[in-house]
Amino acid sequence: MQSSIYRQGFTLVEMLVSIVLSSIIFVSSYQVISNLIQYQVRARDKHEKQLDKILIRNMVSQIIEKSLSKNNLFYRAQKKSLFKGEEDSVQLISRAYSDHFDVPGYRVYRLFKRDGELYVTYRKYDEDYKSNSLFELPTGLKIEEISFEYFSDDEWIGEWENDNQLPQYIRIIVDFSNAESMQWVRGTGRG
Repeated sequence: MQSSIYRQGFTLVEMLVSIVLSSIIFVSSYQVISNLIQYQVRARDKHEKQLDKILIRNMVSQIIEKSLSKNNLFYRAQKKSLFKGEEDSVQLISRAYSDHFDVPGYRVYRLFKRDGELYVTYRKYDEDYKSNSLFELPTGLKIEEISFEYFSDDEWIGEWENDNQLPQYIRIIVDFSNAESMQWVRGTGRG
C-alpha cells in the first residue's frame, strides 16, 4: 500500500526535467513575442515617417503654390510684395476660404521650425497690415531642419528682402532626423 502512494507522485528528476522544459518553452515564446513587438514598432515608425513626409510635402506645397500666385497679384496691385524669404523661414500671402476659416480674406503665412517641429503662423491681412491677431499652429510634423533658397539672376541665395520683385523660384529643403531629406522647387510666376 505504501509503495503505491509513492508511485503517484513525481520524482525529483521528473520535476527538474519539467521545469527545464517549461523554461525553454517560456524563453522561446518570450523571444518570439518580443521580436514581433519590435517589428511592429519599427514598421509603425517607418509608416509614421513616410506619412510625415507626405503631409509635409502636401501642406508646404499647397501653401507655397497658392500663396505664390496670390502674392504676385498683390505685388502688382499694391506695388509692394509681402513675400519675405529667410534661410530658415518664409513669409507668403494667400487667400483664406470660408470653409477653412471663420472669415474669408487674405492671410499672411510664415513657415518655420521650432523645437524640432514644423510651425505655421498666420495673421489676417488688412490694408495697413496692422492685424495683431497672430495665430501660431504647430503641425505635429517632426523635422530636423527646414530651409529655403531663392533663385534670381542665375544664382540661389539664402535671403530675399526685395519688396519690388519676387524671386523666380523657391527651393524648399526639409531634413529629417534619420539623415533623410527631401527638396522641391516651385516657380513664383514672376514674368
